[in-house]
Amino acid sequence: MNKNVWRRKGWHKVVFQLTLAGGSIHFDGKLVAESPNMQAARLLFLGNSWAGRKPMYFDDVFVRALDDPARE
Repeated sequence: MNKNVWRRKGWHKVVFQLTLAGGSIHFDGKLVAESPNMQAARLLFLGNSWAGRKPMYFDDVFVRALDDPARE
């Protein structure tokens, strides 16, 4: 699903928001996926497994619990 989000070099903001009512994924502020079935996650894999050993960098990674009062 493209959703008019194009691949570009540089920093991007990716947000996975999962709640008991369902979840969504935003890429650079644009909704790219949502489903009532996305309610929880057990694993967060950061990497580029399909591109071999090319470098990839991550910044400001955090996970908040559903009951965290600081969530946005």
